[in-house]
Formats: sequence, structure tokens, C-alpha cells
Amino acid sequence: MSNRDAVTQLMREVGPLADLLLVEQSAAGDFWRLIVDETTEVTAELDEAAEVLEFATILGRPAEADQLRIFSLLLQFNRHYGDTGVVLALDTPTGQVLQLHRRPLRAIDLTALAALIRALAERHVALRGLVTASAPPREDALSASMDEFTIRV
Repeated sequence: MSNRDAVTQLMREVGPLADLLLVEQSAAGDFWRLIVDETTEVTAELDEAAEVLEFATILGRPAEADQLRIFSLLLQFNRHYGDTGVVLALDTPTGQVLQLHRRPLRAIDLTALAALIRALAERHVALRGLVTASAPPREDALSASMDEFTIRV
């Protein structure tokens, strides 16, 4: 079975296990929209050459007045990539902040995929609040919450 076929099969099965509202596959067969709830969508894209699935969520666009503060938080968060497995990035054409995670195909089975999607969705909600909030978060709250963002699957 090809990697694409294996991932397609996992995506068919993960919806009920992770209690997703919708799993939608692109016509090309290498991109999936995973609708977790009314406000949370996780996307997954197969990179066959690298043998990884690349996951993303859109956290939102920070207000112009908050961009310096938010970009500083992104850099602080990314410093912990080794612990979190997540990178926060800026999509330059849209100004949206993205949560990104790459997972080798060899490290994905059905249970791990369901847990990963739920973890990304939970972190999405918390991170979206940081990105779109207009009041600066307390430094101690950011430091204390780093463990919450560790993806352990």
C-alpha cells in the first residue's frame, strides 16, 4: 500500500475516533480538512517525498497595534520547538499566524493521529486567544503554559 493510500485510510477512520465533525479530502488526494468543531479546523498535507504529514491551524491575524507584541511572543514560543513540536509562523500574504506541526509517517497510527488532532485543536484554541487578544498576557502565564503546548503522542 502506498503512503497516500495508507494516510487516506487513516483519515477515513480518524473522524469517528477523534469525534470530528468532518474529514474532507482534496481531489488530488494529498490534503485534508479536519473540522473539529464550529470554530476549529486542522489541515493536513502529505509530503510524499519527505514522508511526513504537515498539520496546520490558522490562529488569526493580530491587530496592527499588537503585532510587535505578538511577533515577540511567536519568537519566544518557537524557542521551545524541541519541547512543543509546534512552530508558530506568519503567513506573509494574509498576515495570519499559523500553528504548524510535522509528523513522520512512520510515527503515525490511528490512535496517534486522533490524539495529535485533538492536541493541535486544544492548543489552537489557547493560542488563538493569545494571538487575537488585545491585552498583553502576563509573562509568568506564558512561561507556565509552555508545558500545555507540548504534543505528546
